[in-house]
Amino acid sequence: SKKISQIKKHKAYCVARDIVRQIMLYQVDAVALEKLNWVENKGGKWDFSQQQEIIERKVLEKTSIQVIKVSPAYSSYSNPYLKDYLIDKKIEKGIAKGRIIKFKDFEIDRDFLASINIANRGLEKIKNKGKQKNSMVFSQK
Repeated sequence: SKKISQIKKHKAYCVARDIVRQIMLYQVDAVALEKLNWVENKGGKWDFSQQQEIIERKVLEKTSIQVIKVSPAYSSYSNPYLKDYLIDKKIEKGIAKGRIIKFKDFEIDRDFLASINIANRGLEKIKNKGKQKNSMVFSQK
């Protein structure tokens, strides 16, 4: 219904606004987001691409912070302490036990794991584009 759509849009705006406040508070030089173009309007409870558009627009309006989009592929189960699959093809796949991903030496929440991998990919992308002070990652899974 129209009311539900408006509520979702308002919630997306509020979350995006809070994320932009955190970005500005920590004075980061770059933010890595998942490329979620394929998710756009596919139904479900949350419109991630709409939220990302709001984040990007607000970040670009208020700051000179770089917004970097990276592939989310394998981010929820690849070991962040090894080289990234998308960078050099080495990967250790974790085993899912509910929301926890188990590796040989440790276990971790899958969303937190994805955030770490998204951050690593974002940092890799900007590595050659100049030095940065800080980075902050927002993964919307």
